[in-house]
Amino acid sequence: MDRRNRRIDNRGLTLVELLLAIVILAIITVPLLHAFVSASRVNLDSRKRLRMTTVAQDVMEGLRADTLNELAEEFNDPDATGLGKGFHVLNKNLVNGGSGGISENRCTIAADGGVTGLDWVNAASVSADMIPSVVKQTVGGTVSYNFIPRDGTYDPVRNDGKYYFTMENVSVENNGDPVYLVDVLIKADASPYRTGGSVSGNDALHNAASLVSLEDMEEDTDCLFSINLRDACADKGLTTKDVFISNMAIVLDTDPIDPSVYTITLNYDATRVSDNFVIITDSENKAKKDIRNIYLLYNPTYTHRDKPDVISFKNNTGRKVNLFVVKQYDSTDADIRVHLNDYEKNYRCKLNITDAGNNTYVRTNLDYNLDDVVNNGGDLVRMDEAAVPTDRQSIILYNGSALSAADEAKYINPMGGGVKSDRIYDVTVYVYDEGSIAKAKTNGGSIPASNLLVSLDGSIR
Repeated sequence: MDRRNRRIDNRGLTLVELLLAIVILAIITVPLLHAFVSASRVNLDSRKRLRMTTVAQDVMEGLRADTLNELAEEFNDPDATGLGKGFHVLNKNLVNGGSGGISENRCTIAADGGVTGLDWVNAASVSADMIPSVVKQTVGGTVSYNFIPRDGTYDPVRNDGKYYFTMENVSVENNGDPVYLVDVLIKADASPYRTGGSVSGNDALHNAASLVSLEDMEEDTDCLFSINLRDACADKGLTTKDVFISNMAIVLDTDPIDPSVYTITLNYDATRVSDNFVIITDSENKAKKDIRNIYLLYNPTYTHRDKPDVISFKNNTGRKVNLFVVKQYDSTDADIRVHLNDYEKNYRCKLNITDAGNNTYVRTNLDYNLDDVVNNGGDLVRMDEAAVPTDRQSIILYNGSALSAADEAKYINPMGGGVKSDRIYDVTVYVYDEGSIAKAKTNGGSIPASNLLVSLDGSIR
């Protein structure tokens, strides 16, 4: 090769070629950059939605241990100025920095999460529908709070069984990431589980007129005896209809060694009709300080009218106590359920109270037909309201004498036909953009559905 004829090409790229390369690079990279930005935005939204869902789940978990009574109390008195329990759905410091924003409300929530008519409940509200579920009262400088269920106790407009609670500016815990603030609206609806609600059967019975409420029992002050003959009878090849309670005796006495301690003793004898065969003799001692309530829950034997169950209570302490005598329905006995109405109409129970100081107050569902609720989905009705007194189930003697009408008013507080007890309720937790509730105060009580971040449904049982 002739080196002299060798040519070196060092011209580089032309302007047209450079522009063409830039255009090709832009066509390739711009969509990629857009995809990266979109993916980052989607990931951020997903993380935010995940945290919002976590907030809803945390709130739902915080509700699970509460009755509606307790839930209303903590939203009406989050600082525990009168109730002494305080706010525990979430860490209170996460709600508006711990400075407030917790309240009970009334509103209407659409299927898409839009809210209208949001209003803040307070004792001065003119509308009966706006009376709070917990009313603050001050007597002699002492503050107390009383729960008023939304079941028509004050006014028929209050019978919807629905409760609404809000928390403003709830901080989302996020391990160092940007702090999100959200608003939370809670809807608690007990109406499906009431008589005539959308849920029937045993669930509805829990929100009907209660037989006895054990929600306020305290281990230190209350004593519970629960008696069921079924297993004992089965061991001897008998059914509860083969026996009657010949003596179920409870004695409240002062401990002979420690006068500050009360001892409650139960002795229980069940006898077969034919030969007076003793099925059960049992006793139990429980020492309680400052005893206030004694609960006796038992299953009737449903034998013959001429062989009534016999229950006795003797108060030797001079202390005022409430004695709850509660007959229960045995749901495991199909025969009893089928014939419950007849059994209830023919059932008889003799209740003897001995208390020289007249300090025992009896609360009982004797004289109420359990079949009204168990098989007919209605409310408990006292038998003697539509029949002569001789058709009543109970024969109640107080210090050996039958109670007169005036005595009954003093000593007997029937459990049937009382206020509904909302033990079961459905819950929806709505999480909205920060400031949604504050804006609703100046926007006619409305929150647009577009502000809803996430919602979560559940049931509290």
